[in-house]
Amino acid sequence: MKNEKIQKRIKEKYNSRTIDDKSNFLLKSLNQIIANLENIKNSIISNSEYKIKNFKNNENINHYFDNHKNNEFDQFFIHNIKMNNNKYEVEISSLFNDEIFLKNISSSELAEILSENKLENKRTVFLPKNKVSEIFFDKDLELKKMIINDGQAIYSKDLKLNVFEQEKTIEIFQNSPEDWILFSNVNFEEWKILFNGKIDNNQISNIENINQHGMTGCVNFYDVFFQNTILELKDGRCEDTVNIIKSIGKIKFLKVQSAFSDALDIDFSEINIDKGIIDKAGNDCADFSSGNYYINYFELSNCEDKAISVGEKTILNLVKANISDSEMGLASKDSSVSEIKNIDLLNVDICLSAYNKKQEFYGGLIKIENITCKDFSKKIDEDKQSNIFVENWN
Repeated sequence: MKNEKIQKRIKEKYNSRTIDDKSNFLLKSLNQIIANLENIKNSIISNSEYKIKNFKNNENINHYFDNHKNNEFDQFFIHNIKMNNNKYEVEISSLFNDEIFLKNISSSELAEILSENKLENKRTVFLPKNKVSEIFFDKDLELKKMIINDGQAIYSKDLKLNVFEQEKTIEIFQNSPEDWILFSNVNFEEWKILFNGKIDNNQISNIENINQHGMTGCVNFYDVFFQNTILELKDGRCEDTVNIIKSIGKIKFLKVQSAFSDALDIDFSEINIDKGIIDKAGNDCADFSSGNYYINYFELSNCEDKAISVGEKTILNLVKANISDSEMGLASKDSSVSEIKNIDLLNVDICLSAYNKKQEFYGGLIKIENITCKDFSKKIDEDKQSNIFVENWN
């Protein structure tokens, strides 16, 4: 981003779309992007920065609030949820009004909030003040609970969970495609987590994208600390095979095979992935939003939608990726910045895409040093609010 040629091209495109910028908006924006990217290198790439004392901080969320206030983007936030039969009573406030009001919503409306950040066509985000385990599960007798490393695992009653503390290994086996587990406030330093899904072709068409407890993933992590953690999952039949929210740290190795919908979904987090392999996803292979992410190496194949999706004011720094047999290679949208060193794509419909999807954000930005894309239908898909810069097409 500091490259003079890149900045010149950005300025030329910007000037062609504006009349007279007296506020130096472009210069301020470039400086902010550069500062954000430097922050990634200082805080994500360096493992020493991941301290246990930072495990439960709210820095990402506070930064998220500040950015929206500065840009005068109002939205609603859900702070607490109480279950009452098949209804949910939620506490809601807006970004510019701290007054909290109560509202009853259905499970389908809760699903829309958690998966689309939307309620009644208004942007609504679930950011709980309390632990997720305290919100949903305290009085639910249909669930099992286990203390792990001063944190908690909560899971469906028919799911099989084996924890080997000395080996720092967890084995998870679904008994049915609806089984799921939530890890909350757990330190997973040097742990290995294995998930084996249950395939039932007769039930696939009836699977909902969210269960009655608001979980979208087969394996869910909330407020979790990773350090040299290994995650291996296969045959997940949930909306997300693995869902990570409000967590930090380094995942040493990630492998997901045969995901029914999204393979990996990460929100409001700062995550470093050293090596990730994902094969076969019914939707996106990897979905990142509202956070800072550093990927050293990705190998993604057979993604029915996007191999990599970056959205909602996210910064992604990717060193190397091999992507094949997917609908779209990389998509960066909604005020997100994706900086890629090397990416190879084969047999994709669209190589790169940058666009605006939600009105409260701007477009997307992609910067790539080296790219190879073969057997594609369209090289670049870019709207007027977005920019894609490539130094070397091979």
